[in-house]
Amino acid sequence: MNERALAGESDDIAILPRNFLMRRSGLAVFVAVSVVSLWITAGALSKSYLIGRLAFPVTHGDVNYLIAGIRRLLYIEINGFWAEIPHLYREPLHAPLSSYQAAVAFYLFGFHDWAPYVSSIVYLWIFFAFCAVLLRGLPAAAVIAVLIALTGMPMLYSSIFEFEPEVPCGLFTALGVLLTLRVPLLERAAARRAIAGLCFGLGFLAKPSSFAFVPLIVCATLGVTFIRDVLLDGKLREFPTAVQYGVLQLILSLWLPALYIIPNFHEFSDYFYRAMFDPATIKMFAGDYSLRENLLYYLTGSGGEYMFGNFLWAYVGVIAVGLAAASKRGDRRYIGEQIALLIMAIILWLPPTLALSKNTLFALPFGFLLAFMLVMSIRSIYETIGDLKGMAIVWLLGGLLVVSAISFTGGLPNTPGFDWYAPGAHVVHEKWPEAMERLRTVMLKNSPNYHGRSVYETNSGYFFGPVLWYFFLKRDPTLDWTFYDPLWGDMDPQHHMDFILKSKDDFVIAGENGNGLTYGPSLYAGASAAENAVLAALTKDPDYIALDRFYGPSGGMITVFQRRTAFAGWRPLGGLHQENNDANEPWISDSTISHLGAYAPVAIGADLTIVASGPAGERCDVILNQGRIANLNFDSVGKASVTQTLDLRLGENDIVFRCPLKDPLTFERLLLARKIGGNV
Repeated sequence: MNERALAGESDDIAILPRNFLMRRSGLAVFVAVSVVSLWITAGALSKSYLIGRLAFPVTHGDVNYLIAGIRRLLYIEINGFWAEIPHLYREPLHAPLSSYQAAVAFYLFGFHDWAPYVSSIVYLWIFFAFCAVLLRGLPAAAVIAVLIALTGMPMLYSSIFEFEPEVPCGLFTALGVLLTLRVPLLERAAARRAIAGLCFGLGFLAKPSSFAFVPLIVCATLGVTFIRDVLLDGKLREFPTAVQYGVLQLILSLWLPALYIIPNFHEFSDYFYRAMFDPATIKMFAGDYSLRENLLYYLTGSGGEYMFGNFLWAYVGVIAVGLAAASKRGDRRYIGEQIALLIMAIILWLPPTLALSKNTLFALPFGFLLAFMLVMSIRSIYETIGDLKGMAIVWLLGGLLVVSAISFTGGLPNTPGFDWYAPGAHVVHEKWPEAMERLRTVMLKNSPNYHGRSVYETNSGYFFGPVLWYFFLKRDPTLDWTFYDPLWGDMDPQHHMDFILKSKDDFVIAGENGNGLTYGPSLYAGASAAENAVLAALTKDPDYIALDRFYGPSGGMITVFQRRTAFAGWRPLGGLHQENNDANEPWISDSTISHLGAYAPVAIGADLTIVASGPAGERCDVILNQGRIANLNFDSVGKASVTQTLDLRLGENDIVFRCPLKDPLTFERLLLARKIGGNV
């Protein structure tokens, strides 16, 4: 078999006239691949800023990989690149490819929500570049037409919308299938097998928790090539050779992920078991689908629309026309290749279809393989018609297929249980980021010790633990706090209180039921039923103080409690700042008026302790709720301190420092602690 045949080229292409439309240009194709990749990325990000993930705080699935990226980047910066290798084995990642992609994106662009999503352009570029390889030998104008046709596939926009490991897993698995099928089983072809194996390996590393999926697909692909090259060709005598090269391909496909997965076998196998067979997990994520809905989910159902819009029929039609065109010109090689790909497409479609749990991204290997078949079909049509007429047909097909982009409505934010188009959605849109910023400010500025804090959430909803953690990490990547909601499915308030009192969490977020921001999954009453009782119990608990309270979009109250500490109860409102926004740094006042706010859940006594430095001989008034309660008198070396008992009223309290400043004041210690049982 010659090199042109291996590349999928037809000898007829060589005799096409060389006018401006028929010229081959590697530079033009390279530019086209780059432009369409940028085009889709820009369009997807623009829509995401309008109605997608980037229009709201990043949520749930995506945020776990962003957190891992921040943490790994920090570890590498502190300990060096080579230290990450043993660290990876000690603390394995759920999705190493996506996690390191996020780390690189944050390193290059800074801690911005959009950074990891922009970096996914690399997958688009690989996809379009390989499509160009499949079209190698065609005039540049025809290649460009096919690339434009592909821009109508919604799953390519989803590859930017979604920062999920299913994207690289789907792309590289489909590439592995295609490249393996292109290598005759009875040929050694070590280099081509190594490239195909690398694609399978990257697909497996992208999502190791898929566990059995990629090895199954490798074996199925080799099985199809065995049937094609040994059984159907009547070469059973070559069986030992086929087994030898099949084992070689299997090793080349699995050696790389094996280095990572085998040392962590128990963790990934346990995750796979829970995801596929655990009754509680299945109940949570499995939809109530009929047999017909299950079979069509990744064809014309939600998963199919997510990948193909409403144009699956058009893609299948083009593939059928491509087969008919190949039959007309007697191209048995192409027909055999498409049939093998069709068999593998069905095999890729079956596992996510038969799985009880459904996710719109699970069938991406099937979607990407169908896209490659589409490219080959358009090539087949062009080769059959040829010349300018064929060029016109290719451009017409491209124009018709790209129309599907107009109907694309997928990629909405993965926010649990809330319809962003529902009445009042704009209120959540405004309240949620405001609430997140308020939580971060109150907790960071009132932490008794900046490191190792724990935050308990009675109920999750929009305050899902990883979402809060990511939001805090963007302010300080070194933060080692823990955010968790272990009893989100428990409706017994006593269980929550017992857990809080035993774990002694530094902060607790508790809200009134139905506040619009905290809630449980729709399948369970869960912690929603316990919220009011837990809020009431914490309000009366002498070990906790209410730092702050605000209201959700429905008007229900959300309260932030802190375990009794010397730092509890205040937040800076004006006239105070820190050089580096580090909670361990002193506060600087360069204004004649500095203003603190303190919230008290009930009228209660408290102790205010101040240690400051400033202009020698100056005096500052300390004013509580418009009444002077103490003076700060700076001695000859510019030092002043005061400890004052005061009475906080129910609700908000104003603490003001009034100083005739000559130089800035530095507050080295500023503590406000309520009295509990007569002791601070």
